Amino acid sequence: MEMNLYGCHVPKMEQGGSIKYDRYVFSRDGWYYSQIKNEATGEINVPVFGSAVYVEAIPSTELNSIKKYGGFYIGRYEVGVEDATQDLSGFNPHNYETPGQEWTGWKNGKEVVQKDKQVWNYITRDMAKKIAEEMYSNNDVVESRLCSSYAWDTALKFIEAKNTGYATNSEGDNYSGSLNHTGIGSTARNNIYDMGGNVGEWTTEVSSHPSHQCTVHGGRYDRSANNGPAGHRENGTQSSADVTVGFRSTLFVRL
Repeated sequence: MEMNLYGCHVPKMEQGGSIKYDRYVFSRDGWYYSQIKNEATGEINVPVFGSAVYVEAIPSTELNSIKKYGGFYIGRYEVGVEDATQDLSGFNPHNYETPGQEWTGWKNGKEVVQKDKQVWNYITRDMAKKIAEEMYSNNDVVESRLCSSYAWDTALKFIEAKNTGYATNSEGDNYSGSLNHTGIGSTARNNIYDMGGNVGEWTTEVSSHPSHQCTVHGGRYDRSANNGPAGHRENGTQSSADVTVGFRSTLFVRL
């Protein structure tokens, strides 16, 4: 796999950097998905989804790597798949339930982080996590992970330093339309700004909802910026997969 990744540099936290590796809320008065963070517990509540809250404990290896090396890398593009065949055996298009938690509708494919590749959609959260962790399993320098809520939110903070308001406004209104064969929305930027469009993306954040314990972040092509900006989060089941959700990888330097 090519090291074709977007470098998201986070200033060293022990030096009082301006962007802290953390989970953030991106809300706007009057928008129905406005998020509320409990600073005491770290819980993030999205009122429209009832009483469910979103939580995630920061992995110590990620935090220690950032403290030592001053940042992390997030995939410039959503994880794609090449040399694969689509096999949706057992997939139920009416409720998106799949045969198991580690399921994908793409068979015998190779994961890539490259421009203009078929987005790896039709995949459950657990399978996305497995594939992301295997990307650099034989590399002694870096380790790859499925994007966490910390990496997602911090990257948005980084992007907003250059594109004010991206997390709440994003490019959602410019992504409406069907996915084409490469999984790219009609006017997708096909780069890091796809966090606000193209497909929603699984993360390692979890929800307290009893039957929807996984979390999807970001905007996607079938929604406008009003109900699916880059800072959006919603819950999903562990055995769900469909055309509108993929995933993104992150890299951390090994200690």
